[in-house]
Amino acid sequence: MKGYKFLKSELVDSTIRGRIRLASLAYYRAMEGPQWIADRNDGVDTAILEKFTHRRTNPEAAFHRRKLSSAMGIKIEGNADNINFAGTVRTETTAPPCHIYCFSLEPFDSARKAMCEDAPQEYRYDACVEIADIDWFCRCVSNGKIDGLPLSNLMAELYHRDVSYEKKVHRFESSEPFSVDPFSKHNQFRYQQEYRLLFLPRKPLPDHVFVDFLVPPGLLQRKSLS
Repeated sequence: MKGYKFLKSELVDSTIRGRIRLASLAYYRAMEGPQWIADRNDGVDTAILEKFTHRRTNPEAAFHRRKLSSAMGIKIEGNADNINFAGTVRTETTAPPCHIYCFSLEPFDSARKAMCEDAPQEYRYDACVEIADIDWFCRCVSNGKIDGLPLSNLMAELYHRDVSYEKKVHRFESSEPFSVDPFSKHNQFRYQQEYRLLFLPRKPLPDHVFVDFLVPPGLLQRKSLS
């Protein structure tokens, strides 16, 4: 499966030679300007609790306690019972610190139009690097280095998949367990056709880090926008 990294033309050569920049989700949340590359809700999920009573005798009491803690940040201690939530509680939970690298999936023409023509003026790109095979690319990056150190020394895990554009509001009363999905974005971003590499750092890192990796012949090449 192919991918397309849209970028500024001055970055094409360094990318093809095997140097890419990872950025933290916190960086994109804090960016100012139009919500396009900036996304104040990237890696943030919302949960809503309405008119709920916690009872120890409820067969699902243990599940409710765990969900109150993970989704709402509410801890019920000891033998507390008959706790009534009469109004509405709305919370936002942020994914653990992580860094990402993003590009677009096929079809190329619609991705090019979104990233180079329809994007806000300050976010439009004028060049593209074609990734011949995404899995191959991910393996090469995972064997790369950051500041001369093996990437695996600084990053505990690498996950990658396409982004879904179904940002959910989690209802407490639903039977689904609550977890923040850093591969989910609001529907307004769907035209980006994003595929995402997500790295979990072993320790705090700067918002931007550069990965250098070996590029085998045929993996990366400049793609014409015309």
